[in-house]
Parts: sequence; structure tokens; C-alpha cells
Amino acid sequence: MKKQVLFFALMLLCSAGAMSQIVRNLKPEVDDEKVTFSFDLTPQGQYRTFDVCLKSYNPSITPKNTSGDIGKNKTAGINKKIYWYYANDGYTQEQISNLKMDVIAINPLAPRTASGPEPKPIPIYAGLGGVATTGLGLAVAGLVKHGNAQDTYQVYKDNVNDNDPIYTELGQTREEVYTEANKQNKGAQYLIYGGGAVFIGAGIILFNRIKWMNRIKKANQNKAAMPKADQCYFPAPRLQLKPVYSGQAGVGLGLTYTF
Repeated sequence: MKKQVLFFALMLLCSAGAMSQIVRNLKPEVDDEKVTFSFDLTPQGQYRTFDVCLKSYNPSITPKNTSGDIGKNKTAGINKKIYWYYANDGYTQEQISNLKMDVIAINPLAPRTASGPEPKPIPIYAGLGGVATTGLGLAVAGLVKHGNAQDTYQVYKDNVNDNDPIYTELGQTREEVYTEANKQNKGAQYLIYGGGAVFIGAGIILFNRIKWMNRIKKANQNKAAMPKADQCYFPAPRLQLKPVYSGQAGVGLGLTYTF
């Protein structure tokens, strides 16, 4: 049992040596129910935060029950630990004795600069409030003007005598009152229809924005998703130069090519 554990640990160290220098000093420890991965997560320039995951090179073995410093937005530091409860995943120590695994850090996140607060996302209705208000205002003005036209026309309708004193008070003939009422009514229709068109146009723009946002969201969802934190499906390099361990004594270099 001790040799199996030691060989498993050496295989893990061999795997870690092929990775970039973000993950360093990987040290696995195996007991009857779990593997504990101890490692240092080193910063890379301005990058201090990474997504950390486990990768199994055996497609039939996938680490699922994990905890510790695994997942998104893990800050760089020393003595990080990941716990894989292989027994809970249904594997035996014998099954994982020759397993090759990597601790991988991906998606580096640069720190926020002090240039100012993070910009707020632009609302989907941005710029449409004024347009919609304008359209509604025009329609309301048209309705008011239409009411005035109706009142003017009612004067024309109620006073059929061209010599009625009301026309003298208005300073218009009966025919001129009718013409004025007709003009007001046409102007009211232009305002109502125009305002309605502007208001409806704002609604159409909003609808199209929502439709495009849904398309973009769907397209993003259809893109290749980032591997889950506990399941890294990264292809291994086809040509690799890496340490080769034999038992507890033999150490050398091996060149492998994957077809």
C-alpha cells in the first residue's frame, strides 16, 4: 500500500512539472478516502486571481467531489490545498494508483485599477425614455387640439345664421369658423398620428434591443463553456519532455508523442 501511494504521488509530481509556473510545489497525499493536493499558486505579473481546477488524464476517472482552493477567482498564495474525495466518487485506491493528474490555473484576472469606479451597464431602455415621452406628449397635444377643433365646429353647427352676433364677437365669418375648425382638426390628427408613431417606434426599438440581447445571450451560452472547476478537459500537448520516475530510485527524462 505504501508503494502505491508513493508511486501515485510521483506520477502527480511528474504531471505538475509539465505545467506552467503558476502552480508550483505540488505535493499530493493519499489516504483511504481522499487525495490532498498542496501547492503554491504564484502570481503572474499583474495577475493575482485565477480559476483553479483538477485535470485527470484518464477519461474514465473524473474528480467530482472536491473542496478547498478549487473553483473560480482563487487568489494567489502559498500552501493552497485541494481535497478530492475519490472514495465518494466511487473509486478505489487501487484504481487511482497509476493516475496522472494536474492542478491547473486558468482565466487569469487582472486587478482593478484606481482609475475610477466600475462603469455601470447601460440599461436596455437607454435613450428611449425621452423618445417615448415626446411621442406621448405629441399625442396628448393632438387630443387637446382635437377637442378645440370640435368646440369650434360646434359653434359653426349651432349658429347657422351668417349674421349671428357670435361671429361678430369672433371677428370671423361663419365660413371662416368652419375653415378654422377643419384646420385645427387636421393639425390634431397630425399630432396624434405622429406622436403615436414616435411612441410605437420607441417600443419597436426596445423590442428589437431585447431580441438582440437575447440572441447575444444565447450565442454566448452556445460558445464552448469554460471547463468546470473540477473537470478540466484540456488536451495534453502532443510532444512532451518530462521527468520519468522508476520506483524510488530511478530518475530521468522521457520524450513522449501522443497520436
